[in-house]
Amino acid sequence: MKKSFAVLALAGLALAAVAAVAPMTVAELSAQAQAVAAAEILSVRAATIATPEGSFPFLFYRARTLRAMVGALPAEFDVRVPGRVSGGKVVTLPDAPPLAVGQRFVLFLKPATGTADATWEVVGFSEGALALVEPAPGQEPLVVVPSSSPGRRVRVRLTDLGATVRAVRLNRGVKP
Repeated sequence: MKKSFAVLALAGLALAAVAAVAPMTVAELSAQAQAVAAAEILSVRAATIATPEGSFPFLFYRARTLRAMVGALPAEFDVRVPGRVSGGKVVTLPDAPPLAVGQRFVLFLKPATGTADATWEVVGFSEGALALVEPAPGQEPLVVVPSSSPGRRVRVRLTDLGATVRAVRLNRGVKP
């Protein structure tokens, strides 16, 4: 009984520590990403990857580049996320990027570790996948970004976000 309580207490402390971590800002995401693009998720497939440490389940989301802001991305590319398909449903970790077929996002990307092909991972996990909203046909798309107030989100124009990302990278000496 004491051992179970100790394990639960440690798990509670770990969750509290994770909750206390400040979310990544657009500036931090921009500085760490090797590519940033507005993209549409086309499909998802599951695969298990074998490593020296063991086998791990991943989801591979096929995405189409709508507008590249930073870096060189092909017209279509894969985004790797830890997860699997179970009973026909996609199952991911709680803080995994909320990618879904048919939805559009601004993705802050880095090359996926341990891959030789052009597979990408999202920087900052869920924080590096910002929802892209089109208010009406022909209007500038909007991006849902976290605000400086905890738990609040604001919408900014896609062109404004792109300009901010490029400015941050230039200011930090990172190639735009």
